[in-house]
Amino acid sequence: MFRKPKPASGSPKRLDIDVLGALSPQRQRNLLRRAISLCGLPPPPATRLYQAVDELIPARVDAQPQVAWPGAELRRYRNHLYIMPGVPDLPDEPAQVLRPEASLDLGPGMGQLVLNPDVDGGINPELASAGLRVRYRQGGEEIRLAGHDCTHKLKKLLQQEGIVPWMRSRLPLLYSGGRLVAVADLWIAAECSHEAGYGVSWRHRSPLN
Repeated sequence: MFRKPKPASGSPKRLDIDVLGALSPQRQRNLLRRAISLCGLPPPPATRLYQAVDELIPARVDAQPQVAWPGAELRRYRNHLYIMPGVPDLPDEPAQVLRPEASLDLGPGMGQLVLNPDVDGGINPELASAGLRVRYRQGGEEIRLAGHDCTHKLKKLLQQEGIVPWMRSRLPLLYSGGRLVAVADLWIAAECSHEAGYGVSWRHRSPLN
């Protein structure tokens, strides 16, 4: 009797490579087909399923291969396989600024930013009320986190946090003038935080890890 394959990790959007690798090629293809369907994405051509099984699953851990078809793609990072509708285009930097009273739409596939009040260690209300401009990574950014005496390279923090490579350049960075205040909903600069500040909520974003 045929049993429907179950996702190899808790969610069909991210599958464990070790579990996939223990299956036969036919079961791998069946599981991928089912997981893609559960994600509500277009079914892949058979050639793409074979490509995923032959090239993506057995790839080196440090490789970042992908298999794509219209409306969907599979990506490998470290020990997981990601099922995605496609990486959103890197948007232009919004002309608007983010303020407490309104959300900021980042463009197709990028979600919205919202500032939530009364968050311990959130953004200083004075900075938030003046408006925070959204930028994207240019390289060389640094930030000092709460409880740390020195600054950290943003590139290093993203690697340590396991942020998937294709989203690192798409993280919205919040600035007050030339000062980096917050990195998406991940970190707030220590010197810009307040005991009753504004927390950053990034709604409807693509998975980061």
